[in-house]
Amino acid sequence: MVMFMRVKSPKSLFGVLCLSSAVGLILYWVMFMNVLPRLMRPEASSILPLMSGVIGTASCALLYFGVSNLIESARSRGKARGTLVLRRGEGGRVVSIGWAEAGYVVKAKAPIVSEAKQVEKAQRAQKRGKAKYVGASVLVVLALVGYASSMALAGYTFQDVARGIYSPFMVVSSGSMSPFLNYGDLIFVRKELPERIVVGDIIAFNVPSPYDRAAASPTVHRVVDKWVEDGVVYFKTMGDNNRGEDPWAVPGDSVIGKCVWEVPYVGLVVLYLRSPYGLALIASVLAAPFIYSLLRRGKAVKEG
Repeated sequence: MVMFMRVKSPKSLFGVLCLSSAVGLILYWVMFMNVLPRLMRPEASSILPLMSGVIGTASCALLYFGVSNLIESARSRGKARGTLVLRRGEGGRVVSIGWAEAGYVVKAKAPIVSEAKQVEKAQRAQKRGKAKYVGASVLVVLALVGYASSMALAGYTFQDVARGIYSPFMVVSSGSMSPFLNYGDLIFVRKELPERIVVGDIIAFNVPSPYDRAAASPTVHRVVDKWVEDGVVYFKTMGDNNRGEDPWAVPGDSVIGKCVWEVPYVGLVVLYLRSPYGLALIASVLAAPFIYSLLRRGKAVKEG
């Protein structure tokens, strides 16, 4: 027994709205990412990664809904679409539920499966679901342990996290420290007391106000001078590839940490993923499995 219930929905309009919203959101955020850090205080700039993650997730979701609805709309243009319910015999149990287009001949064979095999199949599916859940849980635990270990190795505490220091790893995003540190290098920043930092050390710090409105913050530069004023330690910094010293004096409480080692060019991947092309690549990778499943489902219904 085949039941075909017609359902109408403006999927093309919804898809266009989703796609335009996703593109507009991405362009808006990419444009303002170059402005917001200059307008916000260094302490507040720590929320930018979180905001980028939220906006990136929303953009990926909008791209998925937009592309999937446009594909379905293009496939069903000029044809009635509805829900397809297949039953075993008159008034029998439901064999499958899906969607189809009016005008297609649907052939369905419901194999006779014993109750014991159905129970065994359900148990196997339940075991696979549990295995996936356990595997995902293990990966999450390993990621948390690795993150906590890296923070402990760098000497950061919960108080430092409250200050906005979420990771000891940073990526060099300019050439001001070349050739010692080049664009795309991944560096490990360890917490260090201002009193123990000496001239010649490379430190990561939040650019003091009002210079943070024009300069990228945080910044990684070399210490070229150090002094104490009213009980507060100050540092004069300079990029190895710059012609002169930085115009600001860095107080000790603005220092994030000391650069202890670097991995050349590994951070290029991170910088690429932060770019509009990287965001587009992430959105494409996330949307590809859903688009593929929609195309396979549509092909299966037509061939059936």
